[in-house]
Amino acid sequence: MMIHLADAVRDGFQKKILRTVNTDIVALAVAATTKLKIQELWVAFGTGQHFRYIPAHEIAAFLGPDKSQALPMVHACTGCDTVSSFNTRGKKTAWDTWKVFNELTPALVHLSTGTADISDDVVAVLERFTILLYDRTSNLINIDEARQALFTKKGRAMEAILLPESPGTTNQEGCVHGFGPLLGKHAQGCFWICPHLGIGDGSIPTTGNPCGPCFLKPALHQGS
Repeated sequence: MMIHLADAVRDGFQKKILRTVNTDIVALAVAATTKLKIQELWVAFGTGQHFRYIPAHEIAAFLGPDKSQALPMVHACTGCDTVSSFNTRGKKTAWDTWKVFNELTPALVHLSTGTADISDDVVAVLERFTILLYDRTSNLINIDEARQALFTKKGRAMEAILLPESPGTTNQEGCVHGFGPLLGKHAQGCFWICPHLGIGDGSIPTTGNPCGPCFLKPALHQGS
């Protein structure tokens, strides 16, 4: 849909409307308004009594160019069609956290370029954002330490603080973990059913490809 939109802009059309029921398209439309310098871009969104017209160009003007470009990344890492959301944390919490954590914007703008070069500084920002999602008052920068603090010092139930483990950490079974919500639905699923973490029903995926970012040992994926 965005390719067709860009093609229309190249042909000189400056007022356009997109029809969708997908929130992914709304986030992309806001970013496209800024990137393609569209005068007006409306999104006809929803169905039935929930149908409405969303002015993507007005949202982009309100957010500014940087946040508009970063918006699809925020939407993706907090839950979209192909990426699971953070456990017990929705869009409103993510938005409120983003508003007080300005360092997130340049990191996501960098990632939105499609670069394969993700520096340790960018990863650190993402890790800090994840911590703030669960504890706005925390001064910690390490997810593992944040999980321990929430469980031992603040009395949070373990089910409510299922943060992903810090990127690159490896447990004794050889399962390397990363940011599940940032890396894909299948990866997030590993945090729920991975037998090494003692979470979920202990089942092992037996079909499809290995878990990608979760890097479970190939021996665990013996299915079709």
